Amino acid sequence: MTVMATRSRQDRREEVHRLARRQAGLVTTAQLCALGVTWAARCAEVAAGRLVPLGDEVDLVPAVHDLGDPLVTMWSAVLRTSPSAALGGSTALLSAGLTGWVDDVPHVYVPKSADPRKPPGVRVHETRRWSLEHAAGTGLPRAGPHVAAVQGAAWAGSLRQAALMLVMPVQQRLCTGEQVRAELLRCRRLPRGRRLRQIVDDVVDGAHSLGELDLAALGRDHGLPEPERQSVARGPRGRIYLDARWPEYRLAVEVDGIHHTWAGVAVDDALRQNEVTLGRDRVLLIPLLALRVDPDPFLLQLARGLRAGGWRG
Repeated sequence: MTVMATRSRQDRREEVHRLARRQAGLVTTAQLCALGVTWAARCAEVAAGRLVPLGDEVDLVPAVHDLGDPLVTMWSAVLRTSPSAALGGSTALLSAGLTGWVDDVPHVYVPKSADPRKPPGVRVHETRRWSLEHAAGTGLPRAGPHVAAVQGAAWAGSLRQAALMLVMPVQQRLCTGEQVRAELLRCRRLPRGRRLRQIVDDVVDGAHSLGELDLAALGRDHGLPEPERQSVARGPRGRIYLDARWPEYRLAVEVDGIHHTWAGVAVDDALRQNEVTLGRDRVLLIPLLALRVDPDPFLLQLARGLRAGGWRG
């Protein structure tokens, strides 16, 4: 690169490489300029294949990093948008280690005053709620997992997606339910705010009776008979408490809270359900999350089960 009196071309190239190593092999035109690299010198490096333009004034240093790394995509989204940009929502969670989710495009957030670029293939969210102060640690600028969970829920295209954004990071131990709830309470006037607060309450298991109460209310709305709540059955390990039971129709329902999908709990649940089924009643399982986002298919199954037991409603 261009030689200045104080530094050699090789010294300058090493400085660029050091910067690129911290950013998955990427550097911006502004950063090159700050290191004393002129536009003419940059063009010479591109012609020599030592820099690869990626558009929006961002270059890859191929000697430092491979273009196929997903980390390059994430860094590129941030650098191409704004110096005050950070990964947010599901993309920030993926960078923190979330599994079982695929982003169609990277999500980046910037403060309203940032005047960001809108690079192709990047979803840019301008917001007054979050800034770089909410970014986690050092390195790749990204929202902390609990902040990213709430962002992902706010930006989701459906209530089902929003619920997953709140549940999955807690389930995979990227953050705690209490952290997510505190961030959700801090944010005012979020889309679907009341429903999201209900889901977070479920995540932290704030009210064991919440699911069965919701089931009873939904059942009444659909014209189903009232169940016995917290009905008691007998099993080899003692009493078994069922969330809802229609003894005259030989049917019971277990409302599985979100924590029921976690390690250890599912085994006990399966044993309990099998004992009831081997006895007199059939048992239907309804995830609490389904009562929040899509209850109708399960209520139709419940009605079928009641009719199979003799209900004529």
